[in-house]
Amino acid sequence: MNKQRLASTALAALALAAFSPVASAASTWNFGSGCSGSNGGTYGNVWTCGSGDSQVWAQAWSTAEGDGDEGTYRTAELERYSGSGFGVRNREWNNGDGQSPEHATDNQNGTDLIGLSFAQSVTLSSLSVGWWQEDSDLSVLAYTGAGSPTLSGMTAANLLDAGSGWTLVGNYAKAGATSTKATNRSNFSSSWWLISAYNSNFGGSGLGQGNDYVKLLAVAGTRYTPPPPPPGVPEPGTLALAGIALAGAWQVRRRKTSAAS
Repeated sequence: MNKQRLASTALAALALAAFSPVASAASTWNFGSGCSGSNGGTYGNVWTCGSGDSQVWAQAWSTAEGDGDEGTYRTAELERYSGSGFGVRNREWNNGDGQSPEHATDNQNGTDLIGLSFAQSVTLSSLSVGWWQEDSDLSVLAYTGAGSPTLSGMTAANLLDAGSGWTLVGNYAKAGATSTKATNRSNFSSSWWLISAYNSNFGGSGLGQGNDYVKLLAVAGTRYTPPPPPPGVPEPGTLALAGIALAGAWQVRRRKTSAAS
């Protein structure tokens, strides 16, 4: 193992908005502090960061063991490390290949990912790595389908199949070691994002898997507020969104709006 390294690296321009909102706000979500949750050893645990319209829910997933990731995604344990951010412990983390650094988001014994669900649609513009070891290749995906997304029963090989609703935003080499700007791949925003250790099923060239270990410190982007309803159209009293419900296990979040007077 190489020596541990700390990094705070921006990967800019992951995506652009696909609609014309009436209001937007630049935001940064820091996962090294200011979050509520627990490292209690529970698979599928949820961390909450931010508040109100800037709130985000985070949960960890990982494919079953095998560096080729033939297995299906299952919930994992999302661990928060003060100052370094989120890492993942999957169900194979202590299977004999060593317990460290498999507390990171990595692609040893399956591919780990962190699912982010925002209270509003977001265009992510950058991410920051708080810790990395060996290598730090990452893949970023967003949900562009209808309804609520799911990872249940899916594999890395079919995550991008037609009808899944998931779209690859980009693969980013050595995210912990370079400040190279990422290239725009799409023109959209989403409430649902996946930050994954690299997997060859996501395409890309010159990237390797099996040696990428990353802790996600922060993401930044723009929040979009949808336009108000036209005159004469009542505004709903409650907007219910499936927050981090990728397998029906992510908690449901609700955002109340004021009733029309």
